[in-house]
Amino acid sequence: MAIEVPHWLHWVERPRFAEGTEPYERRWWALPAVALCVFTIGIDVSIVGIAGPTITTELNASAAELQWTFDSFTVVLAGFVLIGGGLAERFGRKGVLQIGLAIFAAGSLVAAFAGDPLTLIVGRAVTGLGAALVFPPALSVLSVLFPESERPRAIGIWAGVAASGMALGPVIGGLLLSEFWVGSVFLVNVPVSILGILLLAVLLPPSRDDDRVGLDPLGALLSLFALGGIIYGLIEGPAQGWSDSTVIAAFAIGIVCGIGFVSWELRTRHPLFDVRVLTIGRVVTGALAMSMVYFTVSSIQLLIPQYLEFVEGYSTLAAGVVMIPLGVGLATLSPRSAGLVERFGQRTMLTATLAAMAAGLAILALVDVWGGVANVVLGLVVFAVGFGLVVAPATSAIMVSLPVSKAGDGSSVNLLARQVGGAVGVALIGSVATLAYRRDLSVDDLGLSGAQQDELEKSLSGVESVTGLSPSTQAAVDATADASVAVGLQWGLGLAALFAAVAALLAYRCAAGAS
Repeated sequence: MAIEVPHWLHWVERPRFAEGTEPYERRWWALPAVALCVFTIGIDVSIVGIAGPTITTELNASAAELQWTFDSFTVVLAGFVLIGGGLAERFGRKGVLQIGLAIFAAGSLVAAFAGDPLTLIVGRAVTGLGAALVFPPALSVLSVLFPESERPRAIGIWAGVAASGMALGPVIGGLLLSEFWVGSVFLVNVPVSILGILLLAVLLPPSRDDDRVGLDPLGALLSLFALGGIIYGLIEGPAQGWSDSTVIAAFAIGIVCGIGFVSWELRTRHPLFDVRVLTIGRVVTGALAMSMVYFTVSSIQLLIPQYLEFVEGYSTLAAGVVMIPLGVGLATLSPRSAGLVERFGQRTMLTATLAAMAAGLAILALVDVWGGVANVVLGLVVFAVGFGLVVAPATSAIMVSLPVSKAGDGSSVNLLARQVGGAVGVALIGSVATLAYRRDLSVDDLGLSGAQQDELEKSLSGVESVTGLSPSTQAAVDATADASVAVGLQWGLGLAALFAAVAALLAYRCAAGAS
């Protein structure tokens, strides 16, 4: 099934240097240009969450349409990430990065000027495709630019710059939405993407894996359905029910295609993804840590804004400001993590940082016990310390363990761990929190109609949708629902804290025997 790359394409990304030669002299200039690529996507991912209520109002989007505004990006990104990494390794990392940014900008333009929810969903899917072409080479190229001794520091800086987008996204989104139409939060991606394309053209040398001269269309197709099916099932499971036929079919397709993908990749001459890298201890340890990082981060991003807005009464912008410690911790601490790893060792750092994240989550879970926004800020700060110091070592554990020829596989493992961890976090923790909220909610004596009670129980934010109540009944409903939202948050983030603590123990044991 392997198809040879046409000879006339080989000149497009002829490498200027190879593994074992002198490193690229302008590598530290190229690093900010590469980091800008993921900085742009970081802004986009965090800014869209802030825009949700405005999308509902301005585009008259239903709850399902709003959900797919987020999910179309995630499903397409997850489905195409291995394909994006394979194309970058074969045809050139620089060229695929630039094409990915161009597609990302085009999708952002569609989303910015969308006049209806369907057009917006299509635009978001296109940006997901662009992100799938950007993320893998944006990380794998660091293995080409930097020698092994400099790579951890470079990855730390890369992660810090990328995280700045997460920190700035909610604030930028709040400011734009206070002055402009909802499309402005997508339009901001366009000039940054264009700048990235131009900087890459000047600063980044061409590079690709010369050993991978064939394409793997069957592997690409199997990976698309495997990853897309599993992520779709994880996203839709909480909304449609885990026994829903569509959800079951998505999981079945994903699992069958996943098994077929692994079997095929082990036999084909030119695999899209070398699954053998998953037998390397340090790669598995790094992937475990990275998956847990985004499992817990997605849980916080899902639950804390709802608590701030629906219980504490914060505006969207104010809630975004409270969430800033997540991005700031990553942006400021990631560049310093390489030195700490050299001093204390990777095993100690991964274990300690995951433990710090567990402690921060435990503090957040006690919000209704200790009370108030101050408790939220304290929990976020503690979590952010672990978050800021774990991403770069976890990434380095994957990337430094592999030769330059496997850099694309390493970046794919890194991104898959992030995507799967985030999707599982939203699905599992969101389901647990919503279930706890509904079980704690007691409004039988408040005189609500059946329709009003169903609306109230629909989600953690259901209280905002109940209308037609008298002032006294509304106050009683608000108080009851607020208390139940806090209970849902306690159960959801308490479970996330438990998972992070278990991950810390596993990282300690796995890193001890990692090869």
